[in-house]
Amino acid sequence: MLKKTLFLLFTIVIIGQMSAQKCNYTINSYKWSFDGSNIGKQGNVTIHDAESQIVIERGDSLKLKGGDVICLDASVQYKFLRFKNIIGDSVKPVIITNINGKVKIKSITASYGWKFQNSKYFKILGNGDSNHKYGFKVTTHNNSYLQMINKTTDFEIAHVEIAGDTVAQSIENASSITPKNLLGFAGIMAKSQPICRDDPNGGSTDAGEFEMQNVFIHDNYIHDVFGEGLYIGYGFSQGTIVKSYTTGEACTSENFPHFISNLFIYNNIVERVGWDGIQVKNTHRNAQIYNNVIKDYAFREIGHHDEGILVGDGSVAVIHGNWIENGTKQSNGMQINATGNTKIYNNVVLGSGYTGLYLNNRNYLNLDGIIEIYNNTIEGGSGNGITSYSPQTIDIKNNIVFGYGKKDTLNDPYPTKGIKADIGTVSFNLINKDVSEIGFKDFINKNVELNETSSAINSGTNHNFDVYDFSGNIRDTRIDLGAFEYGTDIKKDSLDITINLPTSNSVTLTSEQNVLINVSLKDKNNKVRLIEYELNNSVIGTNYIPNKLEHTIGFHHFIQGTNILKVKVTLYGGNSFYSDIITIQNNSVLSFESEHLLENRLHYYYNSNNKELVLNRLDDTEITAVEIYDLLGKKAQNWKNKQVSKHTTRLAVNNLSKGIYIIRVITDKGVLSKKILM
Repeated sequence: MLKKTLFLLFTIVIIGQMSAQKCNYTINSYKWSFDGSNIGKQGNVTIHDAESQIVIERGDSLKLKGGDVICLDASVQYKFLRFKNIIGDSVKPVIITNINGKVKIKSITASYGWKFQNSKYFKILGNGDSNHKYGFKVTTHNNSYLQMINKTTDFEIAHVEIAGDTVAQSIENASSITPKNLLGFAGIMAKSQPICRDDPNGGSTDAGEFEMQNVFIHDNYIHDVFGEGLYIGYGFSQGTIVKSYTTGEACTSENFPHFISNLFIYNNIVERVGWDGIQVKNTHRNAQIYNNVIKDYAFREIGHHDEGILVGDGSVAVIHGNWIENGTKQSNGMQINATGNTKIYNNVVLGSGYTGLYLNNRNYLNLDGIIEIYNNTIEGGSGNGITSYSPQTIDIKNNIVFGYGKKDTLNDPYPTKGIKADIGTVSFNLINKDVSEIGFKDFINKNVELNETSSAINSGTNHNFDVYDFSGNIRDTRIDLGAFEYGTDIKKDSLDITINLPTSNSVTLTSEQNVLINVSLKDKNNKVRLIEYELNNSVIGTNYIPNKLEHTIGFHHFIQGTNILKVKVTLYGGNSFYSDIITIQNNSVLSFESEHLLENRLHYYYNSNNKELVLNRLDDTEITAVEIYDLLGKKAQNWKNKQVSKHTTRLAVNNLSKGIYIIRVITDKGVLSKKILM
């Protein structure tokens, strides 16, 4: 069958500043509590609209209404925050956003960072300032960072950074024999605790009494937390015994924790978490977990809660397009205990310590259906690639499974398997312990797209729900195995890169100038992992998503005449594309002689044995400075003219790691720059 060739075409669109968000209320100074049922009582809230001011002047309680906008000001130092009774309506939710920059909420003493109680129909949107992808940053030393509790439901959380206080933790680790944990617990927690039926309001948060619904958690950055990145739902759908708040004793009857319906978790980045990257439980209807990136999870290595993604009992879910990378020795890339018509497809799992995908469905909800596992690319660990224990029928098809059984010995009597499943259909899969037999483009650099010789091409079986591959590309009528379809087009509507600075695509330098490059990225499906700045086909700087996309090019990088700058974007999976080019014309008049003539007056080289830079110059050439830069443009070492006044000068080069550096020598006759391996 004729495969489509890769076609890269990108249009650069200059993105203007977002219009200022209209605020009904601005929290203008720090106070730990905000009550949406009595705003006038706060004392730290600026009321912007006349109608609300009239309510206050009448002496009535001022309540939030649908469509109200609450603004937090980046100039205020917020500590722990409790928001309660934040209630909009289903058509016009309450909006909570940032103004004047990135809002920081940092809790050192309380048992939470920012929590919401008894709230409904609201959105936390950290996109109030276009200069910041994540307009809210929440940090806490204790318990969970952002909490949705006490019957909170119908909410959205987007563009929020959840950040562990790694500096405080490093200081604590260095100063104490038994250091305390200062990285809190879960990043985003959303659940309402079951209340013992012997207590007041007992059972009021149980299934049948309360259901969390319409939850959207997307485009957040969660990192360096001690527990789960996302902790959604309570679990124990089969029932559990909790303790009484009043007596402290075990409750005399079971509680059945609430369910969650219409849950969407997507486009989040989760890095360096102690437990599961994403954990969801009791999501019994319409749960979707997709396009998330989870890296370096389960660093505590406790043996349970060591999964990249954990979907617990009592759930029915669709799990697709997730990139899960680098667990610890006993972790599973995914553990799925879901039931019913659960679908798992287009996921990439690399570096799981034990099993790539582990299914252990006990079907407490007694739901019929088929669990379908299609078109995943899965690396196993010391265990199987895929392990399935389930009373339900499982279809495992079109997957690539490799790298399992890493601890198997020669003639092992109990060898691990690529796929171990007791019930169901296992077919059309490519299974091989040896990754070199799969046919990936560049596995060492985590490019798991297929090369042209891979036996996975055109080897799958068609099915009715997997139209796109991991990158959002349409699959051919003859499906390839694994998460990536070979040779398909990048979807233009999901990926775009914009160079904001320079504002023109042609720049002229008339003196020694540095050039600031500022980039905006639209990454609808959260597939970009790396930004590289290329000048004259050499990489001079990088950004790893989701860091700020900005780089300063030092003047020493520019050659005389025309320089070509472009920005390269690399996706998870290895595919890449370029922005339009920026032309930088270097007409600097600093050089009085041509570079060729200057090279005749000045010679220099690096003596690796003595770790010294050796310069030889003619007597009529004065060296005013010598500078060493790394390839990212950072100055590593420099010397002034009186240190290089001799005909032959030897300069000791200290504490530089092995690599390529740019040596820039400034003289009274001009400037000479060249790359040297040191």
